[in-house]
Amino acid sequence: MLAVGVLVGGLLVALTKTPTNSRVATGGPGAGGLTAGQSGPGQALPGSGGPSVTASGPAGNGSAGASGGAGPAGAGTAGSGGAGTPAASAAATDGCSGLSASGQQGVTAKTIKIGFALPNLGVLSAAVNIGNPQADIDAALKGMRKSGRLPVCGRDIVPVYQTFNVLDPSQSRAACDTFADQDQVFAVVSLFGFAASQCVTQEKKVFLLDAGQTETLSEMASTPLLFTSDPPIDAQILDFAYWAASSGNLNGKTIGVYYNQNGPGGTAPPGALIQQDLINALAKLGHPVKDVVVSTTAENSSAPTAADPTDTVAVEKFKADGIQVVFPMEDSANFFQQAQAQNYHAQWLVFSSAMASDATTNTYPNSLEGALGLLWEQVGAAQSGIAPNAPTQLCERWYTEAGNGSPPQRDSAAELTLRESCDPLDLLVRALQAAGNNLTYSTLISGMFTISNVPQAYYANQTFRSGKQWGAAQNVVEQWHSSCSCWKFAQPFTPLYWNP
Repeated sequence: MLAVGVLVGGLLVALTKTPTNSRVATGGPGAGGLTAGQSGPGQALPGSGGPSVTASGPAGNGSAGASGGAGPAGAGTAGSGGAGTPAASAAATDGCSGLSASGQQGVTAKTIKIGFALPNLGVLSAAVNIGNPQADIDAALKGMRKSGRLPVCGRDIVPVYQTFNVLDPSQSRAACDTFADQDQVFAVVSLFGFAASQCVTQEKKVFLLDAGQTETLSEMASTPLLFTSDPPIDAQILDFAYWAASSGNLNGKTIGVYYNQNGPGGTAPPGALIQQDLINALAKLGHPVKDVVVSTTAENSSAPTAADPTDTVAVEKFKADGIQVVFPMEDSANFFQQAQAQNYHAQWLVFSSAMASDATTNTYPNSLEGALGLLWEQVGAAQSGIAPNAPTQLCERWYTEAGNGSPPQRDSAAELTLRESCDPLDLLVRALQAAGNNLTYSTLISGMFTISNVPQAYYANQTFRSGKQWGAAQNVVEQWHSSCSCWKFAQPFTPLYWNP
């Protein structure tokens, strides 16, 4: 399981690093590179040909600090419609012929026990208000009952809640154990920051619907029980690389990549994936990377806002070499502050709502101006003047009707969490309805594969099929504007640039 990231990953900015001296190594990594756990500061990456490489910072031990995912946001994607409304679904009791499931854990004639893994931001909670995820889920369940989407085939969802600290992977593991062994749930839904997907699906053999920002294609291929809304992280990077190559931003330009080999707090993937799915992919697409700056600084989640000293090294290297386009995968406010201090500006290309949402870049300097980000979530719609789509309106109405008052401000962290809480419930209920009376993991999985181009409140339109257990079917490009210190849509949602 990779280091967790998206919303909290971005909010962490960069996990605390142990400073060390830096050294520039030339002679490019080829297809090689440091592996997590190598020791010693400033190691040169082996290989011949390819980009100049800077390796800086003390090597980490390869352990990944857990941190969080993205919350829902914005709305108004292309093709958005009335997903989740009673009219969009058949009556919950239709299509329920066949024998009732017997002996399935967590399933009775009247109930389906679902575990909900609720994130807690730990030391970041005082600074980042994600609202009350349990209240968000309870409101959606009440709304579904009122609209007739629940019960399904006479079975209502009985929620079981476990809270975990996104900065402590052991708490995700504890939640997994409790869900499976004590609560005896049929399935688990995790909003973001959950670091125990393998525990749930491979050890406990329980179905999991996860946000998805930290899984890999190989992990998803290893079990039929793991489904996600966002693409797995390597699919995201490949989609990012293919978009960058097709965008025209790389044509005739010198390119630099900056990342942390140990995957800082989820804001960047581990270095192996950056090498394979970004650097190597760009080379194959005709855009070789000139400079790669690698931070080997270890993480420490006890003080998650400290800057990486390699940020300065990266800016100095890119400026000296005349790098025109930078992929700052070690994304942090400090990197852009250093760029501003050194009067260096490139075309910044980033990805995911960890790097391209107002909730995560609200402290960034004006040197971020013009940055482009590729996302698989509806973030930035409010600033773009796009009205909430139908699933968003429904989610907000459920929230208010449950007695919670007016919904949080659009694109705030609390609103992101609210919308992300609605989306997996919508998907799960659709799959349950398709599964019918004989509810087993086999019929539930088949039910997931009936979901096609379904609009969501937060995520991009969702499509699942055999061989694709992640839902995102679209992506969107956004741009950062210093005039509002905000991200706005640069183009509508479009089909993915890379597909498996």
